[in-house]
Amino acid sequence: MAQAKIDPLTLNVNTFQADPLLRDISGQMPRAAQAQFSLLGQYAGSHEADELARLANHIKPQLRTSDTFGDQLNHVEYHPAWHALQRKAVSYGLHASVWDDAQRKTAGFGHQMRTMSLYLSAGLEAGHLTQSTTTHASLALILSNPALRRDWSDKLLSRMYDSTDIAPAKKTGLLIGWAVSERKSGGSIEQIDARATRVSEGLYRILGEKWHVSAPMSDAFIVLAQTEAGVSCFLVPRLLQDSSQNNIEILRLREQVGYHSNPQAEMKFNNAFGFLLGQEGDGMRTILDAITLIRHDIAVISAGLMRSSLAKAVHYWRQKPYHQSDDLASRVLADMALDVAGATALMMRVAKSYDKAANSPEDAAYARLMTPVAKYWVCKTSPTLISETMESVGSGAFASGSSLGRNHRDAITNLIYETGSDLMTKDVLRVLKHGRDLFDSVVRDVTSDLGSVSDRTQQVLNACMLVCENDEGMSRMLTEQLALSGAASELKRIGAGPIAEAFVETRLGGAWRSSYGMLDGRFDAHRILELLYPSNR
Repeated sequence: MAQAKIDPLTLNVNTFQADPLLRDISGQMPRAAQAQFSLLGQYAGSHEADELARLANHIKPQLRTSDTFGDQLNHVEYHPAWHALQRKAVSYGLHASVWDDAQRKTAGFGHQMRTMSLYLSAGLEAGHLTQSTTTHASLALILSNPALRRDWSDKLLSRMYDSTDIAPAKKTGLLIGWAVSERKSGGSIEQIDARATRVSEGLYRILGEKWHVSAPMSDAFIVLAQTEAGVSCFLVPRLLQDSSQNNIEILRLREQVGYHSNPQAEMKFNNAFGFLLGQEGDGMRTILDAITLIRHDIAVISAGLMRSSLAKAVHYWRQKPYHQSDDLASRVLADMALDVAGATALMMRVAKSYDKAANSPEDAAYARLMTPVAKYWVCKTSPTLISETMESVGSGAFASGSSLGRNHRDAITNLIYETGSDLMTKDVLRVLKHGRDLFDSVVRDVTSDLGSVSDRTQQVLNACMLVCENDEGMSRMLTEQLALSGAASELKRIGAGPIAEAFVETRLGGAWRSSYGMLDGRFDAHRILELLYPSNR
């Protein structure tokens, strides 16, 4: 591919090595993992990878419903740049590394290592990560089914990306999509009309339409459908053993604000064969853990988009001859940098809780509560922050091919991926009502390392809880305060020094804020930027 500098904001740096915070966070991880992060950072920050991301978004996938003879195809054609991005994502194990037996032995860092890799990859673009996210979550379901584990696990755990349109058993690697929500549910999974009829033990036929289907050329889909016992969960292959269609019709590709490289599809299942996952009638419970993993991934991707956008904006600003005396711009950029640092630290803390949850009730509580908290705060923050980076760069950032514009569109789309903000806050309220001990455990965790403001922050959180017990409409206030406290606490724990202090003072100090750039003279904006985005990289 020709080396064309399409976007002048491309940094062409190692995005891992150029980020002191990421290096500090990964300091306790195995050296082999840090070496992989460095390789991935070199790729993700390159001109070549940025050009792949641009092409995958600019030349959108096309649906071919039939061939020249009129025979049904149900084939979505992607630009070669999409396949190149997917090949790299799969080679780094973004789709399956946590579930690989060798990876599990890496001293309990599986989720943290994958989260770091996903974060670095998100700096390119979000769409190509969808299949990695849905496959990662689906493996939690498939590996618990002995028969499916035997037949599918080797191909799902493979680091080989295989885009050939043949039966799953004949491929070198497999990826899973999700076909869960339906038209009338508006993207939620609470209302399911699709029906499943039992054919034999564990085998069913699925009839119904699905809305918001991610990655329509996946090798199989996770599907929810009604049985006589209630909503159940299924794995539905796209192709059968002879490579013929499994009675799945792609009705259309849906234009959406972001994720242009990977549009959502509407699909019809015309008595397609599917394998039961979990118990019949227990589909919602079966899929819950997988939904949690997807929510975490969406928050990580949003944080990665924030970091990439701000790094480019800081780089652009530093090219101005007067940047050292530009106090207003430096304060705006430094203020944003604090949120990026907080989001990064919070994402890694949630990942750490996944790694420790099996042996630590406190971490299990943290994972349960802080996943929706982080998804809410990071996904709400990222579009505003990225739009501010676009404004700081100027008109060039608003061109259709700009990487900042692409990041902004994808960040907006992440607001509704795997349910929107209100459902995240309702999930927080559910924990408050039915798991108060769990809730109190997390509050102690997110306030214990805040030093002089620990007591005050705990009082604020307790007051928010009391308000929400009588007024559920205030749940956003509680959720945001939990997120800010969790981010601040983690920045303190990893020794972020002046970054942590500035975050605590400006986010937990009760100061009035309505936009970025409200750091007062007590905080050295240039130093904050130099600590997080070194100019000598």
